[in-house]
Amino acid sequence: MTSASFTVVLVTDDPLYGARLRRAFIRAGRGVCLFLAGTGAAGLPSVQARAFPMPHVILVDLDADKRRAEATLRWLRKDRQLANVPIVMLGAEDQNDVVAAGYRAGANACLRKPLAEDAMNEIARSVGDYAYLLQIRPNAALIQA
Repeated sequence: MTSASFTVVLVTDDPLYGARLRRAFIRAGRGVCLFLAGTGAAGLPSVQARAFPMPHVILVDLDADKRRAEATLRWLRKDRQLANVPIVMLGAEDQNDVVAAGYRAGANACLRKPLAEDAMNEIARSVGDYAYLLQIRPNAALIQA
């Protein structure tokens, strides 16, 4: 468990990128703990193991493979515990077809993938603020009520 107030999970195949973004979340000081979840051979996130608290937000680092990004998002939306957690895609400007497929597969938003340190800091602050707004997270019990 973490002492952070909010949990964000980043699904990415790039552990170095994940570590850089995690440092940005620490610097942002918004009380957000960023957990890294890689993807396996099938492109499905390792969130199946659930070695972290229930996330407030899931970030999905889009790669150039449209099918793989779509499969990851569809899997997240089918998972009973994660189905209602907001998903924010991180994509490049030239990935219009991948981003469109991500929206069709259930993503809630897409941000330009930050690569420079200042852009990572801005995303970390923004996602931290967004997590704060989601203090009452959507879950199956709320939706069925």
